Amino acid sequence: MIEEVRVEVLDIDHEWFRDVRAFLDRASDLYYLPRESAERLGAIDEDTGDFFLIDGRVEARADEIEVAGVTVPVWTVACAQLRVRPAVKNPA
Repeated sequence: MIEEVRVEVLDIDHEWFRDVRAFLDRASDLYYLPRESAERLGAIDEDTGDFFLIDGRVEARADEIEVAGVTVPVWTVACAQLRVRPAVKNPA
C-alpha cells in the first residue's frame, strides 16, 4: 500500500529540506517523489529524465504510480538513500 507522507530530507550541508511531499511504499521500502518535490531536492538529467538529488549523490529514476485511480509521474528512490525525519507540523 502506498501512502502520502510529508518528510524533511537532510541535504549534504546538513540543512533540512522541510515539508517534502512524497509517497511511501513501506512494503518495497521506496519513496516516490512527485515532480515538485524532486525539483526541490535536485536537478533533472535532461538526457534520461531522472533526477539527481542531494547535490548529485542520489539518483531518482523516472516512474509512475496510481493514486486514487489517477496515474501520477514520480521519481523513485530507495528509503535507505535519503536521510529523513517526519515533517514538523505547524500549530494551527
